[in-house]
Amino acid sequence: MQERIQWLDNAKGWGILLVMIGHTNLPGPTNIWVYSFHLPLFFFVSGYLFNPNKFDNTFELIKAKARTLLIPYFSFSLIILLFNALVGFIKLRAVGEYNYLNIINQFIGMFVQMRSTELSGVCWFLTLLFISEILLYWVLRSSKNNDTKSLLLLVASFISGWFYMKIVRVPLPWHVDAGLVATFFVGMGYHAKRYESRIARLIKYRILLLALGVSLICTYINYLLIGTRVDLYYSELGNPIVFIIVSLSGVLASIIVIRKLPNPRFAGYIGRNSLTYYALHATVFYVVLNMILSRILRVVTENELLISYIQPILCVGLTCVLMVPVCYIINNYLPFILGRKRMQQK
Repeated sequence: MQERIQWLDNAKGWGILLVMIGHTNLPGPTNIWVYSFHLPLFFFVSGYLFNPNKFDNTFELIKAKARTLLIPYFSFSLIILLFNALVGFIKLRAVGEYNYLNIINQFIGMFVQMRSTELSGVCWFLTLLFISEILLYWVLRSSKNNDTKSLLLLVASFISGWFYMKIVRVPLPWHVDAGLVATFFVGMGYHAKRYESRIARLIKYRILLLALGVSLICTYINYLLIGTRVDLYYSELGNPIVFIIVSLSGVLASIIVIRKLPNPRFAGYIGRNSLTYYALHATVFYVVLNMILSRILRVVTENELLISYIQPILCVGLTCVLMVPVCYIINNYLPFILGRKRMQQK
């Protein structure tokens, strides 16, 4: 059990690192490839940890998930909102103008949650996961734990979400449209746990090479089809079959790497604090990039191509380190932000 929990922590840590790398906008193919599977990896791990038997009904599920997902969502959203308001005040003092409408939209967006609009809110992934786990619970209840029925319902959920994003292209409040897509991957994680002994047979280096090859090729194919990277936030998924293949092959490759390599302790630490890292890394990015790296690197070199690669790597590394004291403070003194009554010992 401890081994299983450890690799799941490592998987979450690896997923957070991918999210951070994606948000640094590494140039070209690297960013496109990372975006092809980094969110499905999180959905998969969440599904692996999902236990529908803990809840007698939907209300109990909503109550439990509100504590573990919505309380952190609103807590971190307020923290980020206050930070942005402070930055706005500083800009006002410095240049004499600032659009406070941005802050108002962020506050309204906390409750409306419509992706790729001015009312998108922050920490959108947490509310998306909240919706997805509720949908998965309904799928499992409706199928009465019949694997064939549940898989068919998961595919139907994915197709419904994909068609809505492709044709309507108007994000629904609280990411219900994206939730239909995400539920498929959460469900895949849930079923992978049920067949863990069979999945374990795939943890081999030759399967890793195959999964990486498929992932890279399908990423390129999807890019040719849509002319941009896959991005669930902006409803850009490309071909549905190619998207599923590239996502699951990327997830499989990640899991093999995590299970095969020596235990990376820092990845496990990030995984155990994944909520805090996910919610606040962009805010730390702002400080690191604007106040430190962007100035120092241009003193060292004027090579823009070199900077475009070095800056994201240094930014992710510095952010990981700077987040350690933040996690310590939240875990020990402000655990209510995470929906906890006290620090959970790992």
